[in-house]
Amino acid sequence: MFDGSFEEWLGACPAIFAQTRREESREPLSTAVYAGVRDPAPRRSLLALVRRYRSALLGALVTFAVLFGVVMGVASAETRRLAAERALTQESELRRVSSLLTKDIDVALGELRSLAFWIENDPEFAASRFDEYSRQLLKQHPMLRSTVLLKDDLITQVYPPKPEAIGLDIGRHRTQGRVVAQLRRTREPTISGPVDLVRGGRGLILRVPVHRATAAQADSYWGHVALIFDITRMDLLLNRSGRTLEASLGLTDADGVGPTGELQLGALDETGAADQTLDILVPSEHWRISVWSLPPVVGSGMGALFFAVGVLLSLTGGFAVGLLLCTARRLHDQNDELQKLAITDPLTGAFNRRAVVERTEAELVLSQRTCKAFSVLLLDLDHFKAINDQYGHAAGDSVLKAIVAIVKNELRQTDVVGRWGGEEFLLIAVQTPEQGALELAERLRQCIAETPITAGFATLRLSASFGVAESSTTDTAESLIDRADQGLYQAKAKGRNRCASVPVPANSHLTVIVPERRAAKGSVQSSS
Repeated sequence: MFDGSFEEWLGACPAIFAQTRREESREPLSTAVYAGVRDPAPRRSLLALVRRYRSALLGALVTFAVLFGVVMGVASAETRRLAAERALTQESELRRVSSLLTKDIDVALGELRSLAFWIENDPEFAASRFDEYSRQLLKQHPMLRSTVLLKDDLITQVYPPKPEAIGLDIGRHRTQGRVVAQLRRTREPTISGPVDLVRGGRGLILRVPVHRATAAQADSYWGHVALIFDITRMDLLLNRSGRTLEASLGLTDADGVGPTGELQLGALDETGAADQTLDILVPSEHWRISVWSLPPVVGSGMGALFFAVGVLLSLTGGFAVGLLLCTARRLHDQNDELQKLAITDPLTGAFNRRAVVERTEAELVLSQRTCKAFSVLLLDLDHFKAINDQYGHAAGDSVLKAIVAIVKNELRQTDVVGRWGGEEFLLIAVQTPEQGALELAERLRQCIAETPITAGFATLRLSASFGVAESSTTDTAESLIDRADQGLYQAKAKGRNRCASVPVPANSHLTVIVPERRAAKGSVQSSS
């Protein structure tokens, strides 16, 4: 007896079918498939294939694993050694580049302080000796492009001469005005930029304040002097060092804000974090040199040989294993396809006659164990021969496919539809008594009658007759289907397009047998 829910019955089906296979002398081909369990034949084929080639496969895998592990271990050690050497080289190069960059800026700043000193202490210096001093300064230091003298915030002198710049008020400039205001406030040298230069290239502006004594204040802000510092040399230095290191080397402002917030020199790689960085302190700013290494590659001859051997071994082993797995997979798929072809009608995709009979036998065993009846329905299309005669066999095939699609749409997942022969189909309604099967047949009959079917250029409306039979304790698959066929004959005799059933023979209904409890000692057992 099986008193569980329908879902519990579905879960118990695989175990019940497996027990049935052990007990039955003849094992149906598709029983495991119907129960939702893969037939073990493909697995046996794969196991046989593995057993046949297990020595070669095991030897190849072990050899591949050991050699590849040794080769990759040596290559990994070589890579780590080279990476450590590269890190030391990068650190040394960063310090060298930092020293060169700060040296040029310190030199320019020192010259600018000297110029400011002369202007502060010699009132006639700006008028008489500014151009000569600037000419010597620019000749001595090629990275300096021009000098500018400003009184308050107005440009009074420029070298090389640039008349159109005289009288400009830098304090009103959108960006340089803020730098000048900072210079007034802090009274410390500042650096800003980069800016586009008139003669091409880009440069930084170094500023040093100039103070003079007045009647009101001993150290009053008078103006400032500025140097245009060409950064082309800095850019070339960074790129040359990057090529030496086989890496990307760049110079940026550390915080991205302030007068030099947009500074970007060298080859920047913004796709990932820098391998190493080094900070540089310049007047009023904080710069950072960063290096992005290329992926480490084993460069020595022996390392390259190890790497090549490892790659060759991995390709060979991968090809061998892949070929083996592909062969096994192909055999597995072929077995599945053959099994599917053995139980499927090639035209409609429904189960074939042999498969549906085997499923009926399995359901009979299950119903006798659970004491829950099921029903079979035999469907026959009315006047189907006329369709073949009038529209051709291709149209008839289209009609059969459409009928199967309509029936599957109305059935549950646990129900089964199979082609019985010609235009006849056998349906198995699991755990469905006669009344429920008649209701299902009537619903299917109405769906078929109400659904227009397109066959070629014609749109047809068909009807179908149904014979229904409920399983009993004495039924075999043949007798159960025969009773459904008798019901179909009655439906045809009554005019077609209707449903009919043949009742279960007397004393053959499935009943639940409850064993009597054994009477306790000293009690009197009643009899009826």
